[in-house]
Amino acid sequence: MSARLAGLTSFELMGQAFMKSAMEIAHLNAPFGESYSVYVPIETLGESDEGDRRALEQSLERMLRDY
Repeated sequence: MSARLAGLTSFELMGQAFMKSAMEIAHLNAPFGESYSVYVPIETLGESDEGDRRALEQSLERMLRDY
């Protein structure tokens, strides 16, 4: 999998209770229109925002389909 996501530098799994508490403490609105049981923020390091985004989306689509 690391070869497929070579630009991935950070991956974090956050539960709904954590997100709710973090949003309350920081006075932030929910990031999406509805609530989810888990959130997965990721960070990538690359040279082209658009190209990196496209490559990451394709890799994630492929992994979700194959696994």
